[in-house]
Amino acid sequence: MIPVTGIVLLFVITCAPHIQLKNWTPFIPPGTGHFGEFGWTGILAGAGVIFYAYIGFDAVTTAAQEAKTPARDVPTGIHAI
Repeated sequence: MIPVTGIVLLFVITCAPHIQLKNWTPFIPPGTGHFGEFGWTGILAGAGVIFYAYIGFDAVTTAAQEAKTPARDVPTGIHAI
């Protein structure tokens, strides 16, 4: 059996010839002047969305552990939000 490191290394070696460095410029596109559209503000807005999605998922799973009948109560609680 091939270890996970070997599989990842095989993937990198196989895909390396297909990398086009010209697509990496600009690595961070310039901002448009509006908050959250490209640039560093866009990166921060995206990170905030991912963070709050994770926190929301964590809250739902915690509530599901404490519910008496999670099959009935959790979907109702998600819909109420």
